[in-house]
Amino acid sequence: MSVGSGMAGPINTLPAETLPKGQWTAGFRYEYLKMDALSDNKLSHLSDEGEAVHSTDSLSSPSLSVAYGVTNDFMLVGNLSYVSRRNIRETAGHHNDDEESGVVKLGDSKGIGDASLYGLYRFVNNEQTGLQVSVLGGVKMPTGDTKEKTKEGDRFEAEHQPGSGSWDPLFGIGVSVPWNSTTLGASLFYQLSTEGTQDTIIGDGVFYSLALAHRLGSGGSHNHHDHGPHGEWDLILELNGEWREKVDIDGARDDNTGGHVLFLAPGVRYGAPQGWAAALSFGVPLINNLNGIQSEPDWRVIGNIGYAF
Repeated sequence: MSVGSGMAGPINTLPAETLPKGQWTAGFRYEYLKMDALSDNKLSHLSDEGEAVHSTDSLSSPSLSVAYGVTNDFMLVGNLSYVSRRNIRETAGHHNDDEESGVVKLGDSKGIGDASLYGLYRFVNNEQTGLQVSVLGGVKMPTGDTKEKTKEGDRFEAEHQPGSGSWDPLFGIGVSVPWNSTTLGASLFYQLSTEGTQDTIIGDGVFYSLALAHRLGSGGSHNHHDHGPHGEWDLILELNGEWREKVDIDGARDDNTGGHVLFLAPGVRYGAPQGWAAALSFGVPLINNLNGIQSEPDWRVIGNIGYAF
């Protein structure tokens, strides 16, 4: 959800701008990540080699968010998601010797995901230059489903559950500075993972972004021929990076998890004078440096709509 109010801003980059005191926003966000899934033939060969590998076709995550401006420089944000992983498959292990193809088709895993609550505090707000800097602190809570089962009735591994079962601290910083009709934003976000369901630590995450947002038709002065309020369009270009630590299962690292992905994500936002805004972003990976053998991200679509009141 975008929580900016006045100027052009990013879609996926942590904002530095906070809500005015007493203002609420509510939003819906949908993210779809298409994976370059491993073929059954590839998984079968990996099974013959004794590799423990998973493949997923796609990941989708609709979510609801609410934000409130406690003061002009401090706001609270909460969100809750629904997570769906489609067509999860794995190489056959020793307990699946009856799988002639060497491929076990587990099915889909879907359910309520983990909720998060955080505060964003703006400690720099330079009215002359427009520079804004904010820090974030919060927690991801274990509200998600952790007992989803495969088609055969077995419990999915922790990394494929909608929820992690862990309390994870969140930290971040966001910076933005405008010039003319364009805003440059940057952010760094860290999630510290703790042990959750099935004695598993999903792994720490580092998320970083750089964004350019340009407001169309912003001339800096009011046009006296305007006959009322009108909507605003922003063109946005972002670099969104994510690094994930390897999954730790009861003290043992899974070498086919974690890694680094960097997306190039152009997007567009429309802000209506009635207080609502909608945005759409399409991302393609510039870097796919995952550990071991995994399904790599192919492309990503993110859409959101929000309303301020």
